[in-house]
Formats: sequence, C-alpha cells, structure tokens
Amino acid sequence: MTLQTLFLVGGLGSSSYLCDYLRLKLANLDVKQPDMRYLFESSMLTVSHTAIMKGAVLYKLGLDLVETRVLRYSYGMDGFVPFKDGYHPEDRKVYDYEGVAKCEGYLHWFAKKV
Repeated sequence: MTLQTLFLVGGLGSSSYLCDYLRLKLANLDVKQPDMRYLFESSMLTVSHTAIMKGAVLYKLGLDLVETRVLRYSYGMDGFVPFKDGYHPEDRKVYDYEGVAKCEGYLHWFAKKV
C-alpha cells in the first residue's frame, strides 16, 4: 500500500505554513487542509472536521469503533401530501396547479432523533 494523500487535521492542521512546508517536502503526496474560512466562523466545524477524519482513518485501519450512531437533530423536508377529508385539518388544505387538494406543512422525515 502506498500513501497518496495526507490530511492535516486538528490544531496544527490549520497552519498554512505547515501545509506549504509539507507540500514542498512531500511533492509526491497530495496534502489536504480544511478550508480556513469555515474554521474561523465556527469552532464546531473544526471539531467536526477532526472527528470525521479520525473516524475515516480508524475505519480504514480496520478499527471501526463506532457501534451506534446518535443523531443530534432530526432531518426532514417540508412538503405536500394528498389531502384526506376527516384526517387532515381543513386549514391546511391547498390546491396545486392541477386543482388537486393537498395538505401543506407535511413533514417527511429522513432521520429522526431519538
């Protein structure tokens, strides 16, 4: 196995000097660094980049330590479903461009936080 890409993460990973130095010294490697604009806007993104990178490296090494995943938020999309009389509230009844009754404000969940 040959090393092709080096990812800089964590505190030193945000150093542009270190990144330039490694690109010069390790010309045969692709040196990747997190986008600096995001690092200063939110410290959580720094933590996220590091956590994702650590997880990817551990997984590739065969050390997949994640047994369960817990969502911090629920993810869904606001949309419309066919309106059912007596089931959906009348104040949510709208008509689409074809004149078909729809229920607005329906949330379709992709993943729910437990």
